Amino acid sequence: MSINNPADLEITPVLPPVVPLPSETRFVKQLNPEDMALLQQQWDTFNQLRTAIVLENPIQRRTQQGGVDLPQGTLLHGTSYDLEKLQKIKDLGIISGELVGVPEDSETHFCADFFRVPEDMTVSQYLEWCSQPVVKGMLKTKRGEFNYLPTPGKPGQQIAYIIDTGDPRLQSLTKYDAYGSDSHERMESIVNVLPREIDPTPSRTTSAILIGIPGNFISGVVVADTILAEEVQKIKQVMGEKTLVYRTNGKVV
Repeated sequence: MSINNPADLEITPVLPPVVPLPSETRFVKQLNPEDMALLQQQWDTFNQLRTAIVLENPIQRRTQQGGVDLPQGTLLHGTSYDLEKLQKIKDLGIISGELVGVPEDSETHFCADFFRVPEDMTVSQYLEWCSQPVVKGMLKTKRGEFNYLPTPGKPGQQIAYIIDTGDPRLQSLTKYDAYGSDSHERMESIVNVLPREIDPTPSRTTSAILIGIPGNFISGVVVADTILAEEVQKIKQVMGEKTLVYRTNGKVV
C-alpha cells in the first residue's frame, strides 16, 4: 500500500492491553543478549504497528482497479473458527504461541507461521492450487496448505486470515522471515532447527515471521464452505467492515 496521505502514519493510543514480552520461559533464558535485543526490538515494532491506522483495504482497492486479490508474497494463516479466538486475533494479531503461553514446535521459535502466495492469483485460484497434490515421480502428497487452509468442498470449520504485505510499514516485521535467505543467518540462533530449506526466491510458499503480524493489518478472511451464514455475520462483525470475507470460491460475502 502506498502512503499518499500523512494520516496513514498517525497513531492512536486506544487499544487492548499490550502483552509483555515474556522473560521467564526456559527458552528465552537461552538466548544470547544480541538475540534477546532483536526479539525485544521486533516486539516493540509489532506493538507500535498495532496502533497504526489502516485507512483502506488494499485488496479492495486493487481489485477495483482490475488487479488480483492475492499478489505474490501475500500471507495466509489458517486456523479453526472460534469466536473468542477470532476476537483475540483481531485485537492483538497473529503471533507466536510462545508469546501467549502456548509452547512452540521447537523449530521456528517466536515466529508466527504463514503460507505465502507464490504468484499473483485470485482467492479461488490459490485455494484450487492448494488442493492439487504435489507429484514427484510415482508419489503424490498433499500440500501443507491443504491441511491448514479452507479449500473448496473440504469439511471442517477452518478459516484463513489474509495479510496483504504491500504496506511498506509491514516491511520492518516481514523482513525477519526465518525462511527468507536475507534474514536466515541473523535469526538462526533464535529459531533453532528449521524444518525446510531456505528459499531465496519470491515464489517460496512459506514464511515464519519473528513475533508476527498485528491484527489491524488483516485485509481478509476466507471461511470454509461448512461455516453457516450466521457465523459469517459474526466474523464480519468482529473483523469490521473494512475486512473482506470470502468463501472458498473466491466470492466476497
